Amino acid sequence: MIRTIALIALVGSASAAAADYKTAEVGCANAYNAVTCDYYLTEATCNADKSCLFVSVGNDEHCGLSADEEVTWDADSSAADTALQSTIDACDAKENTAAACTGDCAPGQDYCEPSAAKITTVLTADDANAGILGYSVAEAVSSATCDIHETEAACTAVAGCEFQTLTVDGVTMGRCKTTNLVKVESIKVLCADNGASSYATAAAAATPCGADVAAPLMVVLSTLVAALAIFA
Repeated sequence: MIRTIALIALVGSASAAAADYKTAEVGCANAYNAVTCDYYLTEATCNADKSCLFVSVGNDEHCGLSADEEVTWDADSSAADTALQSTIDACDAKENTAAACTGDCAPGQDYCEPSAAKITTVLTADDANAGILGYSVAEAVSSATCDIHETEAACTAVAGCEFQTLTVDGVTMGRCKTTNLVKVESIKVLCADNGASSYATAAAAATPCGADVAAPLMVVLSTLVAALAIFA
């Protein structure tokens, strides 16, 4: 099963600063498009969307952002990763169990990872744009609530999670993730009107799931409200 990583691979070691992040408009558009692209499971459907590009390098096959959008998205992701570096290291040093992976961390599929609340606190203090912040928190919630389930039965038993089957390097495997609608709507909480065109496209591509959306979306909302309150 593929592990969902909340952020793109760590790059650099310098301290992140506000100037490292793109504008909220750019960040939010990229965040919405990143969600949409990630849910395309074939090369044909991926490349049919001008904002997406199918990537195949070795055993890594996935639908990512187009080349131009990937540049700005990587810049935001790199800045966010740098800000979170010490937390990622601290969590990674803990055993990936509910008993040991606590505090600023939460158990993930394969590793103990930074919690959604900690990510919100760190990136807000770092002046990250709304897009990379919303996306990172949504991914953390997905990792802690959906990615940990390895079977379709366990996955679909959780509100807001969906099981996908895909083929990577000729091998068929499954992954459990929050629905794209949950991610899109949770990102919009912070982005508001930024990236409106990309939001419209992403929302239209998402499949409404009624109550299945409400539960995990409320997790994201409560996390954001609680973490952002300290900066009010």
